[in-house]
Amino acid sequence: MLPDSLDEQNSQPGSDEGCYALFESPEPSELPELWLSAVKSYHPYWQLRVIEQELLKLPVCFKQLSTEEPQSKSGWPHLESVWQAALQQTEPALPTELSDAMLAEASHCLEYAAAHFYSRGDLSDGDASSAADFETLFPLFWLAFRLMQQHQPLHPVFRQLACSEPTHCPDFLGSDLLLIRHSLQHCVQQLGMPFLEQHANELRTELITYVLNANPWSPSQLLHWQALLDNWQGRQEVYGIGNAQRLLAALLLEQRPHK
Repeated sequence: MLPDSLDEQNSQPGSDEGCYALFESPEPSELPELWLSAVKSYHPYWQLRVIEQELLKLPVCFKQLSTEEPQSKSGWPHLESVWQAALQQTEPALPTELSDAMLAEASHCLEYAAAHFYSRGDLSDGDASSAADFETLFPLFWLAFRLMQQHQPLHPVFRQLACSEPTHCPDFLGSDLLLIRHSLQHCVQQLGMPFLEQHANELRTELITYVLNANPWSPSQLLHWQALLDNWQGRQEVYGIGNAQRLLAALLLEQRPHK
């Protein structure tokens, strides 16, 4: 779901909007020209999206790998080597195929993120060192997330992240919240309305509004939404559930036949 101002081709994005748009767009290169020039300034995150798009095009090849693995500070050497090559813009940045080792690393990497930087419950202030560690590892977490979306779409880590909160105070760009938001969207796309009905009470209310706005819903699904929001038993936060209820009212109005 892109900012509303993206509908205005000549609008100039702010810094937070530009970074938000960079990760919300399925194909960042297709953003409007003014936005494209803005998001390209978010190096290295622009490089991260570019390398991610290329990784997802690679074929998967399952084969026995050498026991001599490259050294890595993070413990995920294949992901790290791809990211470091992209960051330094050295050639070649990408392998010619995705190995089973890289896909296994992606799983371990995202599970590590969920276990060490997220938990059930309210947002936590945490400590500055934890937030800094997350930001250092975020490019690897993002590459792992996108690889798993494509190759392990039903992995339970997506449900774990969708229903969690960061264990540290989110930074200005909100990359930690980004993984939660995209995990929720992924779960809704894979599992549909039953996932929301089962887990809605665990979600922040702004996430409810986000996912309602980010997807097309049939008339029958909107009626499920109405029942869910009219009998809301979930979290009561600053903005409450009112934004989602107002959005739902507008969507229901659009469904009515015109006289």
